[in-house]
Order: sequence, then C-alpha cells, then structure tokens
Amino acid sequence: MVASGKDKFEFKLSRRTFLSAIAALPLISLNSRPAEAASITPFSFVYLCDTHLASGIPDNGFKMVQESQLFLQEVIKGINALKPDFVIFGGDQVETVGANDANWQFFIDLVQQLNCPWYFVLGEQDVSGKTPVDKMKEFGPDFKGRGSTDNNSYWSADPVSNVHLIGLDSSKANTSTGEISDEQIDWLKKDLQSNRGKFTIVISHHPVLPPAPYDGGPPFDDYILPNGSDVREVLGTSSDVRLVLSGHLYMNKVQIERDIYHISSAGLDIYPCQYKYFRVTKDSIVMESFEAPFPALVKKAKKALLESSFASKINRKDPNSILELCEGAAEDQNALLSLGANKSVRALSKKQLKEDQSRRDDEIEKQKEELRNKGKSKGKKTEPRKEDSKGSKPDSKNQEADQNTNSIKEEESKVETKTSKSNTVTKKSSKQESSKRENSQKSNSAKSKKEESSKTKSENTKADSATDKADNASEPAESSPPASPNP
Repeated sequence: MVASGKDKFEFKLSRRTFLSAIAALPLISLNSRPAEAASITPFSFVYLCDTHLASGIPDNGFKMVQESQLFLQEVIKGINALKPDFVIFGGDQVETVGANDANWQFFIDLVQQLNCPWYFVLGEQDVSGKTPVDKMKEFGPDFKGRGSTDNNSYWSADPVSNVHLIGLDSSKANTSTGEISDEQIDWLKKDLQSNRGKFTIVISHHPVLPPAPYDGGPPFDDYILPNGSDVREVLGTSSDVRLVLSGHLYMNKVQIERDIYHISSAGLDIYPCQYKYFRVTKDSIVMESFEAPFPALVKKAKKALLESSFASKINRKDPNSILELCEGAAEDQNALLSLGANKSVRALSKKQLKEDQSRRDDEIEKQKEELRNKGKSKGKKTEPRKEDSKGSKPDSKNQEADQNTNSIKEEESKVETKTSKSNTVTKKSSKQESSKRENSQKSNSAKSKKEESSKTKSENTKADSATDKADNASEPAESSPPASPNP
C-alpha cells in the first residue's frame, strides 16, 4: 500500500483480484442485466451491523462495548420513529454469546421492542468462544419464522410483496476471515432461480466485494471472503439482485459491479457509530446514514479508533486516514442510487434528503394509489354474456361472474331460510309462553275461587252456630235467671 499526494489510499492490484476480474469477463458479456426494476410497492428498511452487544464487559480497544447497550436501546427508539417495513441486522450482534448465552438473550430482549419484523445474519463474534457455538442449537429458535429452513443458518424470506431477502452465513468461529461453503453457493443458485422477478437484497456479514484497501492482498486477506468472487459470479447471473449489504470492516463504501450496488456499512459501536435507512421505489433508492444520538460517546469512539493498533495496521504512515476510511465519502453515507439502465450514485446533503423525503412521500402515495386502482380494475366483474344463435358459450370470466352471483344468491337464500326458521321458532316459543301464562292465570283463578268458597262455607257455618245458640238462649231455663245475650 502506497500513500501519495491527495490520494490517501493507492493500492497495488493483487494477483487474486486481477484473476477474479479476468474470470468474470465472459460472464459479463453473456449475462446482460435488464434496466427495468421489479414491479414493487415502495418500501423502506433499516440496516445495522456490528452492534457487539455485551453486559458487564469493558470497552475492547476501539469497540465501545461498555456503551453497546445504551447505543442499541436508543437506536431502536429511533428506528421505530422512522417506521420502516423491516429491519436487518448484519452480523456481530453480540461480543460473543456470553456465559449461559446471556449476551444473546439480552440482544433478543432488546430487539423485541422493534415495531416491525426483523432479520439477522451471523458474524464471527456471534459464533466465537473457547468452544465454537453450535449455530442451530444457539440461534435456530430465533431463525424460525425468519426464512430459515432445512436446519440451515442461511435463509431467504419475502418481508413485503415482491421483495426477496437472502441471508448468507459467512461466519467462522475464532477468525476474522469469512467462509461461504460450496453447499451454500449451490443453495443460493437454486433460491435465485426459484424467486425470479423479485426485487432481491442479499446480506452477508463479510463483503463479497471487498472495498479498498481490503482488496489489495496481505495483510488485508485476513478480513475477507476467500471465495467472494464465486459468490459474485452467482449473483451476477441474476437480473433480480439489486443490493448486497455487508459489515465487518467498520467502513462506509458504495461500489457498483454488474449493475449491483455493493454497500459496506460502518458499525454501531465503532466510530462513526452509524446505521443506514433505505427508501426504495421502482426508480431509485435513497440511502441515509444515522449516527447514534450520543455526541460525547461518538467523540470518545473516534479517539479510541485513532489510538488503536488497527489504525496503524491500515496505514502506518498516516494513522489519521482511518477516520476517512471509516466515514467514507459523502456519497458513501447519504446518496441517491439509480435503478435505471445506467447505475449511478449521487451524494445528497441533509437539506436535499429532507426535500427528497417530501417529494418521495408524494410519489409513494401516487404509486400506491396507482397500484390500488390497478387492483380494483382487475377485480371488477363483467356482466354475463348470453349464448348467441350459434350456441357460443360465455367466456370463463363471465362464467366465474355467474358462479359468484349464484353463490351470493345461495348464501342469501340460506340466510333467509335461517331467518325464517328463527322467526318460526320465536313465534312458537311466544305462543308456548302465552299458553303457559294463560294456564297459570286459570289455575290461580280456580284456586282463588276455591279458597273464597271455602271461606264462605266457614263463615256460614259460624253464623248458623251463632243463630242456634241465640234461639236456645231465648227459651227460659228452669230454676235459673234469664241468660245474657251472646255478644
């Protein structure tokens, strides 16, 4: 590596890079990629990587591990405010899984606060330790529902309509060098073939297209995918792949190869402490970088990076150049990426981003309205056509409309029948209740009459008895005074 003049980085072309480029030439001529993007509804997503979450661990060199929890908690709040359709974590979520998987469970607890679906790929820190992590035993339960099948740590999923995500597993325990197996590459070919016509985004923790200086041979070979060119060869044969996202190198960089945007992203707990927000329409992609909302801690991360051995390893003559490398140029942080025939990257200022956001919001609403109207026009029913004199039959659409009409009528008839039955049952029930009340009233009336009759008889009996006594009293008794009348 040679530094000269205004160019901080000037690198010799490695034999590996030269041979990879030569090998790709026949494929470039044989596989022309169409300019048209897949038919999609506008969507947005967030990509963040290298969060290195841990608890109770001090800062590790230039990694702000001690602040990792604070960073991630606040960033999740910021992501929720953006309201993306989904979130992708690009590897090295934790600084090792921790004793009894404590760090990984801590990560899961935090990301549950997201208000949208989320996905993740693995990095070397996720699987490293004294004993390498059993990937599926540790992460298998959290891969469920996120595209993983056949007990594999690589996956694919469709988070929104006609958008396809492919998560590659480049992680290898206890080494910074990545690895993607031949078996995984074969699976990648089949997955791309099975999902043709979808807007495809590929995620790999290690870049499959390493940016400078990592493409210049030793000592940078320690940080890349040795078979990255094999992966790019497969991706280049698909006209659907639009974005390839990566992390691992802690730097912002946008590259274009065969109409595919390869985007390397800075880490969250390493200066410049950023994550990326993408807004996608059929014509373009707006990429915007957001910094962790703690200026003092970001400044601390910057100082730690400058003083690290990593800075000297990147450029011994000018360790300060590490800042420019990690920050990237203006277009590596905030940019408009064209999806037309001619791919281009145009830097956007913060003011332009706000103006673009307003304009794009209007465009998104317009595109959504067009798609809704298109869906309505497809769903319109046509009047059934009668057979003509030649005996021609109505077409299948009209037959389907007739069937739908008949089906509706049948349902209405069923509802009417049920209603009629219900009314009949109700009427019967009312009659029965009325009859019961009538019988009850008759019974009570009879009982009352019976009681009155009994009472009358009792009173008559008493009156007769009193009369008899009075008659007896009116006759004089022998040798006795006259009796007093009965009261």
